[in-house]
Order: sequence, then C-alpha cells, then structure tokens
Amino acid sequence: MPNRRELGYVSSGNTPTVVGQYGAYGIGSGGTATTTTVGGSNYNLYTFTSDGNFVVTTAGLFDVLMFGGGGGGNTASTNEGNRGGGGGGAGGVIEQSIYLEAGTYAVDVGAGGAAATNGLGSSLNTTNRSFGVGGGGRGGSFATVLPFSGECGGGGCGSGAAATTGADSVNNAVSGYGGATPTSGGGGGGGGVAAAGSNSGSTTGGNGGAGYDVSAFIGGSALYKGGGGGGGGAGTVSGGTGGSSVGGAGGSNAAGSAASANTAGGGGGGGNTNAGGAGGSGIVYIRSKTSAVANLSGYGVASGGTSSTITVGGQSYTLLSFTSDANLTVSTGGIFDVLLVGGGGAGGGSYGDANAGGGGGGGGVRESTIYLPAGTHSVDIGAGGAGTTLEKIGGSGLGSSIGTAISVGGGGGGGCLDGQLAAVGAGASGGGAAWLPDTTGGVSNDTAVGNAGGNANGGGTLNSISNAGGGGGAGGAGGSSSSASAGGTGGNGKDISSFITGSTYYAGAGGGGGGSSTGGAAGNGGVAGKTTGAGNNGSNYGAGGGGTVSASQSGNGAAGVVYVRFKI
Repeated sequence: MPNRRELGYVSSGNTPTVVGQYGAYGIGSGGTATTTTVGGSNYNLYTFTSDGNFVVTTAGLFDVLMFGGGGGGNTASTNEGNRGGGGGGAGGVIEQSIYLEAGTYAVDVGAGGAAATNGLGSSLNTTNRSFGVGGGGRGGSFATVLPFSGECGGGGCGSGAAATTGADSVNNAVSGYGGATPTSGGGGGGGGVAAAGSNSGSTTGGNGGAGYDVSAFIGGSALYKGGGGGGGGAGTVSGGTGGSSVGGAGGSNAAGSAASANTAGGGGGGGNTNAGGAGGSGIVYIRSKTSAVANLSGYGVASGGTSSTITVGGQSYTLLSFTSDANLTVSTGGIFDVLLVGGGGAGGGSYGDANAGGGGGGGGVRESTIYLPAGTHSVDIGAGGAGTTLEKIGGSGLGSSIGTAISVGGGGGGGCLDGQLAAVGAGASGGGAAWLPDTTGGVSNDTAVGNAGGNANGGGTLNSISNAGGGGGAGGAGGSSSSASAGGTGGNGKDISSFITGSTYYAGAGGGGGGSSTGGAAGNGGVAGKTTGAGNNGSNYGAGGGGTVSASQSGNGAAGVVYVRFKI
C-alpha cells in the first residue's frame, strides 16, 4: 500500500491554526481505549467500530487510520443464469497524522453495503475541514445492472452476452483499486485497498483484491482489512476467494458470503440466481504517542500550477491553482492548506426518446491542511464524466488527489431507464434517479464531502415522458422530481471563496434532472435539466451535467480542481 503517513489538520471550528506552533501529541478519549507499542514508541490507541465521539482534552497531533464500508456482492439475476455475480469492492483506506484542537469530534463508521449496494464512507468530524474516506462499490449483475465505482471498484458479472466490465476505483492506487472483468462464467473479484480484483478463470470466479495489514499501525500480529469480495461461480466454475481472507467468498452455485463486521471487506458474488453477500462495515483507529513530540517547522514553500498572491483574514498567501495534471514541487517541507474538488458526474441518458435522465452528481469538496516533505508530488485532477445517449448511466467523475497524501472522489453519473430497469450512479455525491415511481437517487460514498441524489417520484410509464431527480451536490442533496411535470433541482455546490478569496464561487454542484414540461432547476453553481435536446454541460469546477428528455447526449460533468496555498 502506498505510504499515507502525512501530517494534516482538522479543526472543530473554522479558524486555521499553525501546526508548527504545536509539537506534542494530544490527549483524547473515546471508542475502545488500549495501549500499544509500535516501532519502539508507546501509544494510546482508540478503536471505533461504530459511530461515536472522540473527545480531545489536550490539543495536539493524532495518527488516524480509517476504512470505509465494503460494497455488497451481486447476483447474476433471474435473467442470466449459469454465471456468477461480481464481488463487492472493499471500503477505501486513508492513513494520516492530523492536528486536533480541544473539542468533540463526531466519528462516523461507514456501514457495509447490503447485497448489490455500495458501502458508505467513514469520517472524523462534520465541519468544512473533515477528514474521511469513501466506501466500496457494489459488484455487477447482468448487462443492465452494472458494478459501481467506489474507493475500491466492484467486480463484473460472468461472461457472455450480458457480461459487465469491472468498475474502476475513484482514486486508483490512492485509496483503493478497481474490480475485475470476468473472462469466464464466473464473476470478477472486487478491488481491494492494496491490489485490484482478479479476473475469473476457466474453473473459478475472480479472487478479491488484497487488503492491508494494520498491525504496523495498531501493533500485534498481522491483521488485514479492506479485501475485495470474490466473484460468484456457476455450473462447473467455483466461487473466488475473498481478498486477504477478509473479503466475502464468492458462492459456488450458492449465495455469496458476507464480509465480517469492521473488516471493510467487499461481499462475495452470488452464483447463478443466488444473492451476493453484504460488505463489511468500516473501522476507525486513532492513536497518540504518550511521550514523543513532533519536529515541525510551520508552512513550507512550493511551486507548480498557476501561482498568485492572495490575502485571507489579513494574512498573505501564495496560492497555487491546478486545473490539469501536473507536479507540485516542494522546495521547503512543511504544512500546506489544500482544497480538492473531484470531477462531476454526467447526466443520465433517456429511454426511447421519452423517459428523462437524472442529473449528474457533483464532485466532492475536501479542505484540509497537510504536511508535505521536500520533493515532487503528483497532482491529479479528476476528469468530469462523459455524457451519454439512450439507456446509459451518465459517466462518473474521477477523483482528484495530491500524491497519496489526500484525495476526494468524483460525482456519480445521473440515472437512466436501462433495459426497463432503473439504474443510477453513486459517488462523492450521487446521481439523480430516473423514471420508475419512487426510485431512489444515488448515494454518497463519502458524506463528509457530498450528498445523495434526488429521487424520481413517479410521473410516467414506459415510453411516456417522465421526470428525473437532480444530482447531489457538495453543499446539499439533489431535489426529487415532481410527479406532475418537473425534474428535480440539482444539489447546491459548496462556496470555496473563503479559501481562494474573491467573489462567491460554488464548486461540486449537482445537475438538474430532465423533466417532461420543466427541467430541474440549477442549484448554486450548477446547471439545469432540460425537456429536450442535448443536456447542459457542467461549468463550475466539479459540477454535474444536466439530464434531458431526448435521444441527444446528456450533459457532461465538469473537471475538478486542486488548490494549494502557503503563508508568506
């Protein structure tokens, strides 16, 4: 697994603190408290296996290792027998040292996804400076029930006319890896946090991707978390194994196995028409040294991107703006304020030139302060999802990242009616749902940085005009469609002007859903849905594309952005 031991900052308020003024580890309480020794250093270790509060009584540094919930495995469905469903992707992982002021911080442990459902993200705190990681993607079923991307992608369904391709990780090699594409009747393995899932073979379903040994963080014997689920087997093909023995095993002409609680493992795929297994819930570890202090020197110096000088609260900063992939060159190691926006999801395609497509979900927006050593650090900008025509989910946006230090996911694609079954994308913010009465919008895999898409509340039958939900945004959930005539409003973006200065600027907005008489309205920083013609493309950073009601292409999602600033 790439090294994620970097220094960050999370505040219970909104006032930044110079980490260089504080050298010692802090004191806290919460979860299950134990002591451990790692590498000759003594630590207090706090383990959260369910939601709770971490109470900091003395401000300072805390090391955090966090896993999201694993995605559920899938079945081959009643329509596609003699093949295996895809294994679920593991929940994502992030490891970093952060600074916490005295106060109470909510710890949210992401739930594992039920069969055929994405896992949910885990996070620490709920302010603008929260720290978290998303959940794993569900496994794939037959051709119109695709595996979903997540921090680790779900595996595809078994081969044949109805085969499905494995889903990518939204932050590949940063917080996880993608699921596998099957090459036989067995399902592909779900991605793990340390390796991609395996393709199925002639005799077995694909194995789940490998997990990560947490003993280097918590001490003791080897203990793995975050393995992908094995692909299901059918006929003479047996089910694949779960990654690192913590992902659920694929079923051999039987139901897939569920991953155990707090393993962050993906669920195993089901064989034939049997159900996939549920993903395992996530886990959060927090530790503090009992005696040692950190040697910090305050803000660093760097170059790259487009450089400008700004003033925030009377303090001058150099602001580096990255709108395309590039390198950040740190000449003097230290702390840096960062703001990342993932790519927006595209609007969903319509069905039969009648049923509306949902709005694309906005890219996630994450703000933090991290430590970067001197050297060259890659900056990846998440691309926006590509719009589509008939019967396709809109393309999901990709995540943005700075090396392996920090990342944020992209938005889910807008929903569509695909082969007379409703489907919708999940992501940092979920896509808006389409067509069927009370169809649910796509979920957020990381609720610290995004929100769910809006529902499709009736308003149509097959081949008659209907109304779709709006995509979720970084600043609010997508609106549900009206059963009368209107698409759902796109979720609001998040105002990032306090970081970059200048006029109000909303990033990560969801796209409006398509509607029969009225397209869904635009949220703050977003675009509206339409009633006909090509959908509106997202324009602000990380904005989702708009849905439409026609055979024309739905709106494209907008690319993300990364800002890095340091005091001067």
